[in-house]
Amino acid sequence: AQKRAVLSWARDLGARDVPSLQAIKQSNECIHGLVGNPTHKVTSASGNIFYINDIRHAIAKDYANPLTRFSMLDYPEDGGAGMSQVCHGQKMLLEAPSPPAACVNGNIYFVHELLQECSGDYFVPEHFFSASYDPLNPGHSHSPGQQKELYAMGHAVKYTDAGFIVSDEQEVVPVSIFRRSFEDIVGELTCGVTGRFTFEASDKLFSIIIASSEKYLKLVPHPLHEKAKGRMVYSVPLIIFMDDVSRNVLKQWNKHHAIYILSANLPREMLEKEFCVRFVTSSPHTTPMELMHVMRESIECVFSAVHNILLA
Repeated sequence: AQKRAVLSWARDLGARDVPSLQAIKQSNECIHGLVGNPTHKVTSASGNIFYINDIRHAIAKDYANPLTRFSMLDYPEDGGAGMSQVCHGQKMLLEAPSPPAACVNGNIYFVHELLQECSGDYFVPEHFFSASYDPLNPGHSHSPGQQKELYAMGHAVKYTDAGFIVSDEQEVVPVSIFRRSFEDIVGELTCGVTGRFTFEASDKLFSIIIASSEKYLKLVPHPLHEKAKGRMVYSVPLIIFMDDVSRNVLKQWNKHHAIYILSANLPREMLEKEFCVRFVTSSPHTTPMELMHVMRESIECVFSAVHNILLA
């Protein structure tokens, strides 16, 4: 009815070449066939019917748009005492899962994979992050225009005749010292991680495994390594919020709940812009928990299709 009213107003105002409603529908179908239709119908467990926009398309739009892609902060940042961006938060830096990979001189390194440094030593990264200062030299800070360096937090690994031993202590190293990835050295590995120390007490031999080594008893690649097929993998944290639009009491805009998302890897200056807010779904009848349940399923579909959507 609204489309017909708009077309009718255009004709009454003397606009030229006003299309018919049928022509507009055909154009929409043609566009959906070319770029896909992000909106699909959902029926909740209680029988409520509503529509949801596919989150994969929203993420793809942000990565396809140069205005947003070149503004993205792909890694959490240790901003020191200050905090001005979402990526500066302690939760993003330490509590949230690390970005899965980092690219150094054309080589891609994944978290929880054994790699070799330029010195010949081995290392297992657990978390990638950037820093506005040098964690190895706290007194040195980057200038405002200087590119922030990428670091890895993880465990040093020592090679012995019995196998690899993973250090208990975490340490921070710049990723620039990485030289060979797990894929490069896996053919040379003749033993696994042992982390086993043998000691003598009361004329008996005892053997223990340190906790950090026990986690890496099997030298295996990251689950996304095979799916990536040599391409870079990015993680996309999302800010999800639901709006209870309860003050709208007009017949056209009844009380309803709406869900929106933003990419948390965008800087604050971009998050404040309206075009960075992605509408997901809305319904005047469906309960908030049912909306969020479908929202979660849409996110799970993104992860299951990671080899098609999140690989660049």
